[in-house]
Amino acid sequence: MDADTTMAIFRTVAIYVHGSSATEVALQDLRRARGWSDGDETRAGLAPRMTYLMGTGRYPAYQQYLRQATRKDDPDWHFTPGLDCVLDGIAAHFGIEPPQPWASRRAATAPSRPIARATPRPSM
Repeated sequence: MDADTTMAIFRTVAIYVHGSSATEVALQDLRRARGWSDGDETRAGLAPRMTYLMGTGRYPAYQQYLRQATRKDDPDWHFTPGLDCVLDGIAAHFGIEPPQPWASRRAATAPSRPIARATPRPSM
């Protein structure tokens, strides 16, 4: 694999990690600034805005998430499947066989524990 492709892959993964980390930091900053200690307090504090936004009908996927999601307050879970999707997409693009899907690994892991990759990714 040439250096340009390697750097493009590195940047793709780095951008995902940076965006996910920045989102988590921003959420923690918001909670600290508003005096909210957990997800329940955050949702209660944002309820008026969210009620308005959901009432527009323009966000059906987000409405479904708000009603049905069970891991809203698990940042490890939010991060890992997304990273796995990025890595699996890269592997598929380059014809590399990825390890087992993240869902089966996640099901075997306690919901509140950080997730270790079951098998290492092949080097590119």
